Amino acid sequence: MPRVSEEYLEQRRREVLAAARTCFIRKGFHATSMRDVVREAELSAGAVYHYFPKKNDLVTAIARENLAAVADTIELMMHRTPLPPLDQVIGEIFTVLQEHDDAMDVARLALQVWGEAARSPELAVLVQAQLSLIRDAFTRLARGYRREERLAADVPAEAVGAAMMALLPGFFLQRVMLPDVTAQTLQSGLQAVLAPSLAQESGGMS
Repeated sequence: MPRVSEEYLEQRRREVLAAARTCFIRKGFHATSMRDVVREAELSAGAVYHYFPKKNDLVTAIARENLAAVADTIELMMHRTPLPPLDQVIGEIFTVLQEHDDAMDVARLALQVWGEAARSPELAVLVQAQLSLIRDAFTRLARGYRREERLAADVPAEAVGAAMMALLPGFFLQRVMLPDVTAQTLQSGLQAVLAPSLAQESGGMS
């Protein structure tokens, strides 16, 4: 038998993930069965189960794919010297999320998965692992601000990371329920909120 290329296998995997997204959006995560995904993917059951033996495996893969884009954006920011202002960082992160949401309805999927994780201990463990990666990235960013003396030395980076992480579900919720909110909306709002403290800091340093 001819060997199957890695590109072919990856394409099949992405077709299964796309089918799962469609099913989750159409029927909801809880009501979607693996049989639904097989039917939507138009592949054999064996092909689908080869990549994803359980429905939770599909959810984990989708979450990892989307959240990896956020973590990668934060990492890119951390390589800039000096670090960009916080409102710019948040604006760029949520622009990436907005692009993913426009293409793949990420926000609606995220809300469904988080709701299901609240009742499924197995799924909760998987979701916690993915969200922890993002919070850790925000925490590293906060440490970067502290090294540049733009954040007080006695402020716990973990607390700042948790505060920035809290913006993620809020943005997704508004994208679904109040769709007039955009990444630019969030960035402009943060800029307005942070401006007085930044001005005070600047004045104190002069």
